[in-house]
Amino acid sequence: MKWKDPVVEEVHEIRRQMMREFGNDFHKLCAHLRAKEEEHSGQYVTEEELRAKRLVVAEAPTDYGKVDHEVGGDGAETAAPAS
Repeated sequence: MKWKDPVVEEVHEIRRQMMREFGNDFHKLCAHLRAKEEEHSGQYVTEEELRAKRLVVAEAPTDYGKVDHEVGGDGAETAAPAS
């Protein structure tokens, strides 16, 4: 027997319930979801807002001080050369 992920199974069951609620009509379900999205439009992050946040993070300073140690390929820490 193939192993089943309980989270994936729960998502599939919810999808089946939603489809039954709308008579297995995918277009009705989508119309309902679009109406809900419009009803709660202020509660969603837009793609533009998300990109703006990423730009802020990308532009953050990266110089947080000198590194005083390095980790070698074997995972052991070694002293870094002073610069």
